[in-house]
Formats: sequence, structure tokens, C-alpha cells
Amino acid sequence: MADQDFLLNWEPTPEIPKNPIEAVCIIKSPSAVGTGFFAYDKGQIFLYTNQHVISDVQNIKVTDSQGRDVKLGSLQVSNTHDLARYSVERKNALVFQDSVSANSKVAILGNSLGS
Repeated sequence: MADQDFLLNWEPTPEIPKNPIEAVCIIKSPSAVGTGFFAYDKGQIFLYTNQHVISDVQNIKVTDSQGRDVKLGSLQVSNTHDLARYSVERKNALVFQDSVSANSKVAILGNSLGS
């Protein structure tokens, strides 16, 4: 019984990128260019971005930081915030944390105006 409980509650541990840039992607549409990032949440990896970046949802192309195309899964959007996420199949992603301590390392990544 303990083995069944373990298996039912087990979540695979994602590979955390050595460099945060590895978790960033570029999102392009005919009307916008923006960024997103890959993060692990509740047993699945998602691509997170702003909802306004994917406003032309039918015509977006996503590439990771190594220039590889990213296949997008199901889309979820927030009703109250400028936030969207797609399920994706990847091996590495960032991991959300509920809290941080003083002197924690923080990375802020973006793609201002497509640069």
C-alpha cells in the first residue's frame, strides 16, 4: 500500500537549467515579438508569457534560446491578469518557489522590442 501511495503522489523532478537563458524562449507573431519562459508546475512543464504577446494566437512561432522550434500544447489564460501559459514537452525548466531568502540569486530575463 505504501508503494501505491508513493506512485500516486510521485512527481518527476525536472532538470533545472544551469543557465537561466536556457529557460527562455522567443515568441513571434505578425503583430508582436515577446518572450516567455519554461517553468515546472505540479508535475508538468509550461511556457509562461504575457497574454498580449500571444494575442494573434493562430499565428505564433516559438523558438527556444538555442533556436529550436517549440511545439505548443494546450493554452490557459488568466481572466484577471496579463498572463498565459502553454503546456510543452521539455526536459529542463525553472522551478517556482513559494519563498526566497535574503541574498538569493534572481534572474530577470526579457526581450525588449525584439532585441
